[in-house]
Amino acid sequence: MNSRKVLKGKARKLREQGKGKRPNQSKTLTKEKEDILWEHGQIGGKSLRSLINTMGWLITQHFGLRGRQEHHQMKVEDFLLERDDDGNEFLTFAEGLTKTRQGGLNVKPRLVKPKMFSTGDEERCPIKVFKLYLAKRPTEIKTSGHFTFLVIDKPVSNAWYKKTPL
Repeated sequence: MNSRKVLKGKARKLREQGKGKRPNQSKTLTKEKEDILWEHGQIGGKSLRSLINTMGWLITQHFGLRGRQEHHQMKVEDFLLERDDDGNEFLTFAEGLTKTRQGGLNVKPRLVKPKMFSTGDEERCPIKVFKLYLAKRPTEIKTSGHFTFLVIDKPVSNAWYKKTPL
């Protein structure tokens, strides 16, 4: 019993010194840092790798997908491109079962269905990036199948991605 008290006291002192448990929270991406990523081509549609990075980032940001499994299970058919009453394009995602929403008798659907809207920006519009990504997929799988695929290092055609899921 005394050893337990000593251990707790030692742990408390170490935490006061900044050691021990660290926050398990991700750091937010500031607007300035996001601009740097766009400017340096880390995200955007200029290269095959930046396009796949951008799609992962946009989908996480707009639709709240968290884990690797959720991204792996995505299919092109899960996305629906629509227009609102004013003619603005937006994308919805038909989410399957997830870690936090597992279905069953006590289903708790999202109160608001997440949407990704067109911004009209020539380079940074999420809908334009989404359409570009679909256009760079192999012809046979442009509108169906897994959402993310392996990158072709040196593409010789319009397709930038292999038919092998990521």
